[in-house]
Amino acid sequence: MASGPLVSVCIPVYNGEKYIGETIESVLKQTFKDFELVVCNNCSTDHTLDVVSKYQDPRIRVVTNEQNVGMVGNWNVCLKEARAPYVTVLCADDLITPTCLEKKYKMISKDERITLVFGASTVINTKGKVVVNRRPLRKTDVYNGAQIAKKSFRSHNIFGEPSNIMVRKDVALKLGGYTKDVLYSPDWEFCMRVASSGKVGYINEPLMQYRVSNDNLTTDFLKRNDLLEQDEKVLIREVKHISGLRLTQGDVVAHKVSIKARLIERYWFMKLLR
Repeated sequence: MASGPLVSVCIPVYNGEKYIGETIESVLKQTFKDFELVVCNNCSTDHTLDVVSKYQDPRIRVVTNEQNVGMVGNWNVCLKEARAPYVTVLCADDLITPTCLEKKYKMISKDERITLVFGASTVINTKGKVVVNRRPLRKTDVYNGAQIAKKSFRSHNIFGEPSNIMVRKDVALKLGGYTKDVLYSPDWEFCMRVASSGKVGYINEPLMQYRVSNDNLTTDFLKRNDLLEQDEKVLIREVKHISGLRLTQGDVVAHKVSIKARLIERYWFMKLLR
């Protein structure tokens, strides 16, 4: 029998008092019960820890960094602190549906070659209203990871937000975790790297809700065209080095073309916040 939890849900948080209670409750409502919930507090200065302390479930564990290590640094703290073989890094303002852990665990644990599982998702606003439904693939299945990673690179981040994936901890750590070199989309680069190392499971059912708000760091970054352009160059450089992906010049050109479409998407994304 396993000596610890089967799944670690890790919530990286900095000043997340506004929504973290809802996020924790979405985890505690899971049909799958064999999990730990690790709150990785990145030196919050608000009432985040007061909110977390209201939940007395023994599966909840709080880790507080000695100093603020940044967003990506805290995601890596999540990976290192996880005690289970499978990890979900759940952002402090996102939600997961009641069957999320059950369905993702069932898929990722059935084949050791599956390194990452993700699902369909929805985008919600600050009031919890669904504004976008996303189904990046056509059917629930297990796919060649490198092919999915290349498909994603050529078009857009089909894996969705950080909260939408479950990964094998050993694989994630072996590959170096999240890179700090990519500022805007370190989770996308991370997903392509993990996916390329094996197989990818996809569940064609919305299992996560990504909250769009003016408070989140992604929104702040999207307002800076200069940073986005520079970050794209870094992303391309990093993805070219992913073992097993074997990018061609055509793949890079397709990616650059897709950037223009993503800029248009960014415009509508920003309008959702108004």
